[in-house]
Amino acid sequence: MDIPSSNRGIWHIISGRSSLQEPNQIADILQQNKQRLLDGVLWYKKPSASASQKLTKAENIKPKRKELVKKLSKILDLDEWQSLGILSNYLANEFRGSMQQLLVSLVLV
Repeated sequence: MDIPSSNRGIWHIISGRSSLQEPNQIADILQQNKQRLLDGVLWYKKPSASASQKLTKAENIKPKRKELVKKLSKILDLDEWQSLGILSNYLANEFRGSMQQLLVSLVLV
């Protein structure tokens, strides 16, 4: 089966938000996109002192967000700037709750 899949489409399959339910069909699509998935994962960098300093010095990022990003970076073992990008993308495109639910979720971090 050769279904062209965008990165977003693949993310929907991985996250369970796709209409695909058949495990064999999902496995086929993921197998077809194996290299793309590997390249995507390998693109991320480990935390670094320079990225941490850059985040600390950034004037356009609020202190609370900097603190959260540093925690997230530590948990994910990822570069601080990439962690900021992941958080920003999640908040803009994936989070579907209320502001109160977001605050409760952040307290748990």
